[in-house]
Amino acid sequence: MPRTNPETQHSARHPTEHLQPKTLSLENVGTYSTRTNGTLAFIQMLGIKGVADLKNKYGLVTLCGPDGRSEWKPGSLQRFQNKFTSTGQEGICYVPVFGHITGRLSVETTLPV
Repeated sequence: MPRTNPETQHSARHPTEHLQPKTLSLENVGTYSTRTNGTLAFIQMLGIKGVADLKNKYGLVTLCGPDGRSEWKPGSLQRFQNKFTSTGQEGICYVPVFGHITGRLSVETTLPV
């Protein structure tokens, strides 16, 4: 009998439970690789991998707000071997590579054309 990852088993049992809201806050998202404008992330709770953009197509970067939540603001993004640094008027925000972050997953539905 094949063995599978416990997190994957959990996500397979309750797939719709996690995706009911339009936006889902996620704790313990692991980052594992760098990209030009962000990092690749693994969401353990859902057993999926995805992209965590730190700079969007409008040139805005992710900066830490006063309450600890991230916000899209004008600024610059620098990529280093082990971290990203977002710099803006509000200050500096660091995102580790091979670390853990808190993320937000947005689910959008599209209608067939």
